[in-house]
Amino acid sequence: MLEERNFDLLTGVNRGRFILIHDDGRKGTFPFQLRIYGLAEINALLLGVGFREVRAFSAFGAEPMSLGKRPLIVATR
Repeated sequence: MLEERNFDLLTGVNRGRFILIHDDGRKGTFPFQLRIYGLAEINALLLGVGFREVRAFSAFGAEPMSLGKRPLIVATR
């Protein structure tokens, strides 16, 4: 299996395709598109639907969120 990706920083969209090559040489191509939301966008979306406070932490920990860490987002109404 091969994978090709292209991430558009302006739109936050990751486009690509998986290419499956069978033992007999046949190929199957499976395109995909994935929207990636940044923390600022998630914050704005949650506040926009009525949450009063949004906080982000490093996943499963109490330390503040930082680059390279998976987020845990807590929102209260």
